Amino acid sequence: MKPILVLAFIGMCGLLNAQPINYGPQPADLSAFPTAWEGRWEGVLRIEFPGVRPRLVPMAIEILPIDSAHWHWTLIYDVKGQEDRRAYTLEPVHVRQGRWQIDENNGIVLGARLFGHHFFSQFEVDGQMLMARYSLEGDTLRFEITSASLEPHATGGPTGEDPQIEAIPEVKWYEVGVFQQAILRRKD
Repeated sequence: MKPILVLAFIGMCGLLNAQPINYGPQPADLSAFPTAWEGRWEGVLRIEFPGVRPRLVPMAIEILPIDSAHWHWTLIYDVKGQEDRRAYTLEPVHVRQGRWQIDENNGIVLGARLFGHHFFSQFEVDGQMLMARYSLEGDTLRFEITSASLEPHATGGPTGEDPQIEAIPEVKWYEVGVFQQAILRRKD
């Protein structure tokens, strides 16, 4: 059996035995976003680079209503005692599909999508692909960003000897260079 088929089989067996993750109280549907997320969330952002001691930065996220269809989506960092405030606007695109956008209020508008309690935005800047994930987990808001080079590394791929149906596909992977994570708690 080809390695890719073995991995698929093992994955399917794992899914059959998987237990659901309990994230605490859950909004009933997509309509609970972003109202269930509203508030000021505070914590410490841990920025990790390979082979270097992590950098710790106090941060906050404010998700506050502007009107019935727009929210302040503000990221606040405390860098060496100086506040770095990034005031964005969260706007619906197609709520039933979980589609939103984050307007940086400077000509940059990023698409974003909600999957259950996970809110994702993926974008490229300065030769890096960034994936931002916000996850509501009970009484905490988890914020994560991974940054990867856009320079692919190729592995696998068909050889002239393999029948086309069994050929191993070429796979490209991208080296992750930075990981950021904060576990934020809601403040009153």
